[in-house]
Amino acid sequence: MEFINNWLRSLPDDGRSLYGLAGGIGIGLMILVVVCYLIRMKVKPLDALKGVIIAAIAYFFCIYAHRFLLWYQVDFDINRYFDSTANLAVGFTLLPFVAWLCSKTFNVSQGFSGDITALALLGFHVIGRSGCVFTGCCYGFPCSWGLFSHQTDTNHFPVCIVESLFTLGILIYLFVRICRKGYVPDGKNLPYMLLLYGGLRFISEFTRESTNQQWLFWRFSDVHIHMLLMVLVGALTLYLNLRRTKAAEVGEEPLPELKAQRR
Repeated sequence: MEFINNWLRSLPDDGRSLYGLAGGIGIGLMILVVVCYLIRMKVKPLDALKGVIIAAIAYFFCIYAHRFLLWYQVDFDINRYFDSTANLAVGFTLLPFVAWLCSKTFNVSQGFSGDITALALLGFHVIGRSGCVFTGCCYGFPCSWGLFSHQTDTNHFPVCIVESLFTLGILIYLFVRICRKGYVPDGKNLPYMLLLYGGLRFISEFTRESTNQQWLFWRFSDVHIHMLLMVLVGALTLYLNLRRTKAAEVGEEPLPELKAQRR
């Protein structure tokens, strides 16, 4: 660990270049994940193009959703409750709306657009989150065996590595589930992603000590509230999906047509 910390200390520009590189690799992994999903789905070329566009929309929405919060800072002064992590959480929490809007816009099933948005964001976040190691912008509690942070010039618990690992675990779980379902979207993967990521991130936030967090009491921060909101949205989305599926099984309403037809 000392060798790694010495290397982190020696990074030029406080690791910002490698942070950007990690983001670029994350985008590459996101594209790879989406392409693998579309290939295994054996969708028509036009639907494959729609899937790539949906992934791009989901990415830009989640990464830049916080830009829309800037007017709050001017008009209502609530932007102080949103750090970069919370802004990303807002984007994740609104993914069901993005998936629904994309399904209507591109005339595909909500299950298909939900799979794309969930897999795309997880694929990016696996590498993008670990990029925080280089700048030390997200760090855990101080410990002698932790990773060096340029923000504090000391060692901290590697919380961003832990979060990257459980994000990878969620991504693998969803891929295995999709495979077992025969690559037929059922609309449950997106709410599962919100439930799992929000729940695990809620736990990992207790190990964080970043200065840009708004501490409410004890080790409970504003980010915990956003993660609870993410879990609630995931649970509500899953409930609506199960209710719609049950209604279709008893013949009250037709199942949503899978418009991304397999060849």
